[in-house]
Amino acid sequence: MINCHLEVEPKGFITAMYVLSAVTLPVDLFGVYCIVAKSPSIMKEYSRFLLVYQICATITDTWTNLLFIPIAFLPFPIVYHAGILFSRTEIHYSYVFITWLCMIVTTMGSVVQLFIFRWQAMLMKDHVLRLNKKLIYAICFTFFILFNGAVIAAGFTMPNRIDELKPMYMQVN
Repeated sequence: MINCHLEVEPKGFITAMYVLSAVTLPVDLFGVYCIVAKSPSIMKEYSRFLLVYQICATITDTWTNLLFIPIAFLPFPIVYHAGILFSRTEIHYSYVFITWLCMIVTTMGSVVQLFIFRWQAMLMKDHVLRLNKKLIYAICFTFFILFNGAVIAAGFTMPNRIDELKPMYMQVN
């Protein structure tokens, strides 16, 4: 029999994630406050996109560092979550993981929105690549639907392999 020296519940990693959540959540909320209350009127349009990004980043940080905390033993197919909320409920791991991936994709999409806005702001009014604002919104919304749809479709079409993985997980314990 093979002796496995994996630590099933890495206390250092889980503690570090809790500490990070204690640091990142107030910083993220302060960022939301600064964008809402302190941004000058000249940045009105840009601050909206910045606010969308900051809210997405705050939700994703809170989900990752506090509620979810993914723990994976690579290259083995052993993955579980050890967050405050989801480790005590009977929610399937795949649903929590798909939601987490959608949050990451949405946060990345909001960064792309910021880049598109800055790129369009640098172009002259009569430039060939200058896009209508409604078209920019349509492109960003389409990317949001496509990328999150792809994550959801890929996640829900994967077979639930928990019965196959239980013997391997028990072997690590």
